[in-house]
Amino acid sequence: MSENHLEMTLIEALNKSEDAVAIVSQQNVITFCNDTMATLLGKHNKSLIGNTIEALFSSDQGSVFEDRIDGDELADWFLSLKGNQDQGATELEIDTLTGVFFSVKCLPLSSHAYLIYGKDITAIKVLESERAHLQNELDFVSQIDPMTRVASRRQLSEKLDGQIKLYERYRVPFSLIITDIDYFRTINEQYGYAAGDRVLVEFSSLLNGMLRETDIIARINGTEFALLLPNTALEGASLLATRAKNLIVQQAFEVACDKNIALTSSFGVVEFCGLQSSVEAMIHRAEEALSEAKRQGRGSVVAMEQ
Repeated sequence: MSENHLEMTLIEALNKSEDAVAIVSQQNVITFCNDTMATLLGKHNKSLIGNTIEALFSSDQGSVFEDRIDGDELADWFLSLKGNQDQGATELEIDTLTGVFFSVKCLPLSSHAYLIYGKDITAIKVLESERAHLQNELDFVSQIDPMTRVASRRQLSEKLDGQIKLYERYRVPFSLIITDIDYFRTINEQYGYAAGDRVLVEFSSLLNGMLRETDIIARINGTEFALLLPNTALEGASLLATRAKNLIVQQAFEVACDKNIALTSSFGVVEFCGLQSSVEAMIHRAEEALSEAKRQGRGSVVAMEQ
């Protein structure tokens, strides 16, 4: 194969590439530009070859990018190459309004010229976007109980940890209430699991409606819910638990069409006073208070001092 034929073959191959390629001389003159690079710069490659970078990006040329991309950063990057090709060693990511992404960098050549190479990274960016979207969905699912739409145990643990840190630094009090529905198993047995789910949703919604914006309700297992009350001492938390207990007694819970039932619930209340060293220790203490409420005959509130 002759040298001229090889050159023509290479040019043809580069013009078919989805990557953008240009060769610039030491004098900043474009000596080669493939079709992809020309499209990226908004010019025909024949009008680019033989021109300098300065001429291409001069103010009297206007914006060569039109509305296809935000070209200011790319123009600055090209102009920085003059006499300092090492400046272009840093990769620059640009995106077009057609959804194509390029990573552009400058590579020195042995003939004192330099290669400007824009790699098509669209597929990578699409995968990154999809991964980020999936991660956001996973984060949301991990923070929210899917059935009742209240916070999950994981979110409760994170918020509790934050409250413990606030207490350790500023002695800001906070309390935790854990509650569940008394004899909940009989609802599932008599009316089915769908009815039980409806009751749990209504139960959590009723509790949520009593809370302040700064409070949090979380489902921590199948039938137990926790109420985190920032800036609330034991007495205030006990009053809220008593109000909630009385409100639930007055509520009719739907288990089937034209069929409502009355419920009772038990509450365990604790205030953080620095004796619990961890999130799980505080949850365990509140569950002990709940167990004591159950032993006292259910439908009651037990507040445990530290």
